[in-house]
Amino acid sequence: MILIVFIPVGVFALGGLYVMPLIENLHGAPGSQVNFTTSITNQSNVQLTAAISFKDFYVDSNGNYSMTSFASYTHSCAPWITTPSTAPVVSAGQTIQVPFTITIPSNVSGEYFAAILINNTAPNQTGNIIVGVNTAVLITLKIDNVPMTYQAKFESVKLYSTSSKDLPSNFPSSLKGSEIPYALELNYTNVGNSVIGLDGQLRIVSDTLHQIVDTTSLARQSTLAFPGITRTVWIPVYQLVPNGDIRVLVSANLGNGIMTSYSFSMKVTNQKISEYPFLNIDKPIIRIPFKIPNAFLNTSFNIQNLDYRISNVKFEITGMRETTDGSIVEAPLNDEIFGNLKVYPNSLTIYPYSSRNVVIAGKGPATAPASGEYYALLKLTGSVENGPATSAEVPIILYSGKLVKSIALSDFEVTPDGSNVDIALNVQNT
Repeated sequence: MILIVFIPVGVFALGGLYVMPLIENLHGAPGSQVNFTTSITNQSNVQLTAAISFKDFYVDSNGNYSMTSFASYTHSCAPWITTPSTAPVVSAGQTIQVPFTITIPSNVSGEYFAAILINNTAPNQTGNIIVGVNTAVLITLKIDNVPMTYQAKFESVKLYSTSSKDLPSNFPSSLKGSEIPYALELNYTNVGNSVIGLDGQLRIVSDTLHQIVDTTSLARQSTLAFPGITRTVWIPVYQLVPNGDIRVLVSANLGNGIMTSYSFSMKVTNQKISEYPFLNIDKPIIRIPFKIPNAFLNTSFNIQNLDYRISNVKFEITGMRETTDGSIVEAPLNDEIFGNLKVYPNSLTIYPYSSRNVVIAGKGPATAPASGEYYALLKLTGSVENGPATSAEVPIILYSGKLVKSIALSDFEVTPDGSNVDIALNVQNT
């Protein structure tokens, strides 16, 4: 078996060959020749042959950098590259300069790309697995005296539920079954002659509700499309999308200040509606510092309705404790520490896709508590109109003085279980 590894950047000497430079940014006029050299140093103690091949280089439809032979790729300059020898011999400790020539056709414009692969496989390998290493020199070639064009053709959009069992093969694994409810697939083709990206904004609008559902920033680097390539971009959608008529609006800078905009229309049907509201709080833990006795304490957080329905929310501060399995449960409230703290407002209505600011405030403890942390629980009870209520909790931590963190481990057990090993231990916060 032969395992091939491509090394496009940095220095890699597993095979003994040191190659510089690893990126060539070149330019030339139509019908001209461009010359450059690559330095190859043999850092091993044996003679090596630096086998050279030329490949197409591009970002594929899923955003992966590819160095392959792509016969239909029209913006490859790999066929234009020549060198006196594609198998130069490099003696131990020797450095050679390998010349390359790019002969530019007379009828081209824009940007072209290639990868020069230099075989860097370590010598004297034995066994069933041989590691083959190719060091890649990346080539970008801009054509002089011909305008660069930045153009996009928007093809399609499709909305997927991340919990669906019927997802396409190229659906990002990081989004499958995640807490993000949807992912939007956007396909667009680069019909210009230069690399483009989407640096701008995407909005999802419900024409049925006459409401903006979601707004997402688009970044050029994560949406790049090489000339002639149809790019698929996956965009997480954090809000619940209602059934009905939907428009997806794209507005972006493709590059060099060239702006574009496009509007897709689609219909969303059969989306399951949760009986509970879909809310987001910007602080997973609410921390309040204690400074002096009887001082007024206050902190705030934002709660956002990610739902297309009106949500009603009530707040309550209770005590809390942690069980031995790590669960957080309610317990009697420490009134000396938290008894005067209130939530303002203690109930509110949040309209679809809107946010509200909530304040926790009140007089602090009358005397300084011992150094350490003290815990309470902010309990939220939420419901949509005519629907059942559900609850969520956010820990509240009031901290005082110097905090010391340490743990003790005990009852360490290792239990063999077939080919696996089960490890159990107790962790105590000391």
